Amino acid sequence: MLTFSEIRSAMTGSFLLAKRDVRGLQSFDVSIDGFWRSFLVVVLIAPFYVLYAMQEIEIAHEIHLQDRIPTANAGFVAARIALLGLEWIIFPIAMIFITRLLGLWPKYIPFITIYNWSSLFISLALAPAAVLYFSGIISAQMTATINLFTILFILYFRWYIARTVLETAATTATLIVAFDLVLSLLIQGIFSRLTG
Repeated sequence: MLTFSEIRSAMTGSFLLAKRDVRGLQSFDVSIDGFWRSFLVVVLIAPFYVLYAMQEIEIAHEIHLQDRIPTANAGFVAARIALLGLEWIIFPIAMIFITRLLGLWPKYIPFITIYNWSSLFISLALAPAAVLYFSGIISAQMTATINLFTILFILYFRWYIARTVLETAATTATLIVAFDLVLSLLIQGIFSRLTG
């Protein structure tokens, strides 16, 4: 299991990278063992993932964003966790081929390791709005607005990680982030159809 020390170190590194401080790279264990251990981060992310999915449903109900809105029951939670697991595996596999194609393979292990850990940092960044919303302190509209700006920051954060860790051009980093986003939306769309 992950230790508090490595979690704290990775969050410190993520925070520094979010401030465009490359010293944050030194906070991650990018060895082979560190690479495999970074996949355990999904256990820490899962509760946040379910929380944000439930928040999306509540907001959709409140401001009628969708005609057909799922119910946040046990089946929904199980489906979301399965979806997270699927996304957690597919992107790293896809990046094997992409980094080889782009000549970035030597940086694959550090990139995926930091990418995985940064997902926990991102989950924590989204938490305040969710807590305030479920506490009734802010409205659905306000939550949606905050989340929009947070997501824009997340995309930039992912871009900075890709460019810095892979040591690649801005355009290449942009394409990688775009691929990540499209892949995630595609997986979610297919999964939603299969699960009804």
